[in-house]
Amino acid sequence: MTQMEILEQLDRGEIPADQAIARITQDAQSKKDNNQTDQDNIKNSRAYESKGNFVKIRIISEDHHHFSLPFPLLLIYAGFVFSKACIRIAAYFVREGKVKETSNILENIYDADIMKMLEELRFCKEPGLIHVISHGNEVSISIT
Repeated sequence: MTQMEILEQLDRGEIPADQAIARITQDAQSKKDNNQTDQDNIKNSRAYESKGNFVKIRIISEDHHHFSLPFPLLLIYAGFVFSKACIRIAAYFVREGKVKETSNILENIYDADIMKMLEELRFCKEPGLIHVISHGNEVSISIT
């Protein structure tokens, strides 16, 4: 039973308030337990998967010149933190405009969220992230 259905029953007088509160609390706890179980299952299933530590950009030009650029995933995190700090400094000196607006947006993106994103990216080894072929040129970005 959804919370809305419980509230509608309460509104119609079919159940007392304390029973509605108990049902809603029980429903919320059940959802929390199910969510925790799902997270545990994901962690356990990923324990045996290999993780990538590098982003590899591979470019093959139409005249068959190959260029590969691997760099650590950790650099993405460091770059994000560094750019966030630079925007904060710029926003301190610029009181109006897009810099201040950008700084306010970045304040709502937490470093822990970026680390979670990178951790998930480490599992994207198999299919690769991007593979584009256009006018005889080929670009692929993958996790290795």
